[in-house]
Amino acid sequence: MFKKLLKSKYFGRTQAGMTLIELMVVLAILAIVGGISVFDYGKFKSNVSLDNLANDIALATRTAMNYGTGARNTIATSNNAYQNFNGFGIHFSNRDFSPTDTHAGSDKSFIIFNDIDVNSFYEYFPSSSTICNASTLTYIGYMNSDECLEFFTINSADRIVAICPNGNGDPASPACIYDDVRMDIVWRRGYLEPARIFLQLLDASGNPNWDCGWPSAEKTYFCMTPDVTDIIIKNGAGDRTKVISISKMGQISVK
Repeated sequence: MFKKLLKSKYFGRTQAGMTLIELMVVLAILAIVGGISVFDYGKFKSNVSLDNLANDIALATRTAMNYGTGARNTIATSNNAYQNFNGFGIHFSNRDFSPTDTHAGSDKSFIIFNDIDVNSFYEYFPSSSTICNASTLTYIGYMNSDECLEFFTINSADRIVAICPNGNGDPASPACIYDDVRMDIVWRRGYLEPARIFLQLLDASGNPNWDCGWPSAEKTYFCMTPDVTDIIIKNGAGDRTKVISISKMGQISVK
């Protein structure tokens, strides 16, 4: 056996290894593949984040609708007044975030509120908190209440960029308002359709440029119930958008 091994043509032959050039080529290929993987992961993460935000907005809208059309009620602190079945809504805005006035809403948040004074308009007390004092909502008088019930912060780089009354699912639609605007959608018990949708343009200080009931050339933009309202959100890179469509019949879709 040993003699056969010595006579083998493979015995004693030096085996060739990998050259330096071959090693460098392999390392370069691995670096390229790894770079592509990291790049794709960042894009994937951004897409997932935007999808999650769209779903969160849709779920919060459905929750507000269920509160309003269901049997939920709220006790407000106004001489122990009992506010019963007065409607619930959701508040959106695309104004810039202000750390000293968070309850006003911004492009980095959305808010479920209890329409305590039944005017279909979200009211709040100035606050720097991102938590609503939902157990002690305050009713002082008409247009002077603290109605913040649930506060949702957008912690990702994504944000709300536009609101489109009677939109068609297209972020480039003429119906879309990219200027500072706020919108409140309210539902009440016994009605599947929203009681009213407020849509108000905001001035540089974040205050409405007009109020519902005042005559103005822009009246078509507020105190209305459009067939479909689109909420446009955009990722941090600005290269992808999602549309949350809310119909007056209670249908909510994400596209």
